[in-house]
Amino acid sequence: MHRKLIRRLLWMFVFVIAISAAVIYFTFDIRALEYLTMFEPWCIAAAFGILGLGLVFDGLRLMTLAAVTDEKLTTRQVVNVVLSNYFLALVTPGASGGAVAQIMFMRKAGVRSLFLCVRLCRSLF
Repeated sequence: MHRKLIRRLLWMFVFVIAISAAVIYFTFDIRALEYLTMFEPWCIAAAFGILGLGLVFDGLRLMTLAAVTDEKLTTRQVVNVVLSNYFLALVTPGASGGAVAQIMFMRKAGVRSLFLCVRLCRSLF
């Protein structure tokens, strides 16, 4: 069973790399290199800084909402919820997977269903 899982993960990894390489090959323009060199390093650092700040505020918002409803979420659980939200929001159409990931990980952490329902409705609408 363990060997089969590793083989499946390896095939999935190869598939993702092959699709990514094909997309880059067929859509990449030589002028893109010129445009990429126009970025200043401080702009890239600022973008990562703002992303990190957004992650912190998203985590604080979840911890505050959980505290209001007398739920307990550890920092590790909040990090799992926020990162899974960001990842699935990136890979699903319309960013609809992020709220589902939040609910899945918060249920795993033991958060009640009413809080999760309110959270899902607030994220989607």
